[in-house]
Amino acid sequence: MFKRVLCAAVILLLTAPPAFSNDGWIEKSDGKLMVYYGRGDRHDPYEPQKVKDPNAYDCDGAAIPVDIMKHKENASLAPKGDAAILTVLFDNGYWVQTTEGKDAWKNIPKREAQKKYTILQSWKMRKYAKTLLKPCAKFDKPLGLVFEIVPEKNPLSIKPGGVLPIRVLLEGKPLQGAVIKTADADNSKSGEKIKTDKDGKASVVISKRGQQAINIYHRLALKDDPDADKLGLSASLTFEVK
Repeated sequence: MFKRVLCAAVILLLTAPPAFSNDGWIEKSDGKLMVYYGRGDRHDPYEPQKVKDPNAYDCDGAAIPVDIMKHKENASLAPKGDAAILTVLFDNGYWVQTTEGKDAWKNIPKREAQKKYTILQSWKMRKYAKTLLKPCAKFDKPLGLVFEIVPEKNPLSIKPGGVLPIRVLLEGKPLQGAVIKTADADNSKSGEKIKTDKDGKASVVISKRGQQAINIYHRLALKDDPDADKLGLSASLTFEVK
């Protein structure tokens, strides 16, 4: 398993649920294309039915059938062809914050929670994951995900010390103001933050070899969902730098 070099683009509420700041991503491990949920090198168990809507594409952009392989505490993807790009939705369901102290967060819908608890806030969580497996010219094309990171340069051609330009799209439109948080930025003495511009663009420095992960987060108000007041979205882009 590759050690992940985490690059997180973050727009977060200070009181957002743990499930909001956790990532959902695709990573090749022991010959399998695993769908992981957690943070950095921490892989948390989850119900495999949370993995939905898998898609695979070859280098020409043609769709390839892909199966979800359900395991005891997670899931993996099995494309039926020579896949260059894979995407998946990790549907983390509904979460509510209650007044139950350290166990305040419950992975249940608001209507169910109202029968037992006092609710402080309620969320619906969706995580959109994309991984790039082979070099091809289609990497800079949006795939139509609700929340998506689109590289503007082939990430697999970048060497350590290089820069990857990206676009962040929300429902196909550029998202301005997303904060790019990398390991290098965390250790920077200047403390300056890199944000996406009005066109949703930013540049990410790739400082090390190995499996790379870029993650972004966003929140929206929900109007017509009786089980949540807010929608928490995240997106990931993973690839390997050799």
